[in-house]
Amino acid sequence: MHQLVNIILAVLLFGFIIFFHELGHFLAAHLFGVGVDSFSLGMGPKIIAKKRGDTEYAIRAVPFGGFCAMQGEDESKRELRPGDFTAHAPWQRFFILIAGACFNFLLAFLLGLVLVMQTGVDKPYIGQLMPGMPAEEAGLKAGDRILAVNGSKAVFFRDVSMALRFHAGEPITFRYETPAGEKRTVTVTPKYLKEQDGYYTGIVSAGSMPVKNPAELVYYAAGEVGLNIRMAIQSVRMLVKGAVSPKNLTGPVGIVQAISENMDAARPYGLRVMLLSLFSFGLLLSANLGVMNLLPLPALDGGRALLTAVEAVIRRPLNRKIEATVHLTGFVLLMGLMLYVLWNDIMRIVQHTGF
Repeated sequence: MHQLVNIILAVLLFGFIIFFHELGHFLAAHLFGVGVDSFSLGMGPKIIAKKRGDTEYAIRAVPFGGFCAMQGEDESKRELRPGDFTAHAPWQRFFILIAGACFNFLLAFLLGLVLVMQTGVDKPYIGQLMPGMPAEEAGLKAGDRILAVNGSKAVFFRDVSMALRFHAGEPITFRYETPAGEKRTVTVTPKYLKEQDGYYTGIVSAGSMPVKNPAELVYYAAGEVGLNIRMAIQSVRMLVKGAVSPKNLTGPVGIVQAISENMDAARPYGLRVMLLSLFSFGLLLSANLGVMNLLPLPALDGGRALLTAVEAVIRRPLNRKIEATVHLTGFVLLMGLMLYVLWNDIMRIVQHTGF
C-alpha cells in the first residue's frame, strides 16, 4: 500500500511540474495574442478533453510529459494568420519559448522558500575537522566560514560537496573567514579514502541553521535554485566530456522510483518530513527540467529559442520547411534517447528487485 501511495505522489509531483512548465508557455502565448489550439497534461490518448473558446484542454493516458500546442506553430504551407505563433515578432516568440523554463525556475524558488522556512539551510560553516585530513593540515578550523570555492561564492555547505563531486582528486581553493573576521585563502587537495571509495578533505558541516529574516529567506531560496541549476549544468558538461556514461541518465520511471525511495526513508519521521522530502525532490526536478529545456538542441525549447534569436539577428525569417525538418529530426533523436533511458531505468529496477 505504501508503495502505491509513493508512486501516486511521485506521478502527481512529476505531472504538476510539467503542468507548471506548460502553463508558462500558455500564459506567455496569451500575453502576446498567440492562439493556443491544445493544452494537454500527459501524452497519448485523451482521457478527458474539454474545449473552451479556441483551446482544447485535455488530460492524456500517459502521465509523463505534456504540451501547449500554439496556433500555426509548425505550419509552413498555409498563409499566416494574426494569431499564429510564427506571425509574431522574434522577440515575442523567444519570450514564449523560454517562458516554460522560467516557470520551472519560479516553481523551484517557491518550493525553496518553503524548505528554507521549515528546515533552515546548511550555511557554509565548518562544524568540525577530521583529524589528519588535508583540511586540518591546511590550517582550517571549526567555526570558519567558507566564502568561496575555486573562486565561486559559497552560499551553502553543499557548494563544498559539489566541488568534491565534480573535481575529485583535484586541488580545491577555499577562501574563508575566521571567527575573528580574518579572511584567508588555502588550497586543499582531497585525500582518497579506500574504505569509503572516495575523495575527502575532512571538512564536516556545522549542520542546518534557521533562517528568519525575510530578505535572507528570499536570498537562500534563490540560492537553492542557483545551486540546482549549477549542478544540472555541471552534469551536462560531464556527460558531454564522457566523464559520465549515458547509462547513468535517469528517466521518468527512474525518477518515480527515486521519489518513492525517498518517501520510504522519510516515512518513519512523519508526514511533515515526507512532504518536505517531496518538496525537495520537486525543487530538484523543476530546476533540472528548466535547464534541460533550455539546452540549444533541436526540438527542445532552447534549440527553438536559439533559431528565433538567429532570425532576429539576420532580420529575416528562416526557411520554415528546413526549420521544421531540423526540429523533427531532433524530436526523433530525443525520443530514441528517452527510450534508451527508459530501458536502462527498467533494467536497474529489475536488477535491484532481483527479478
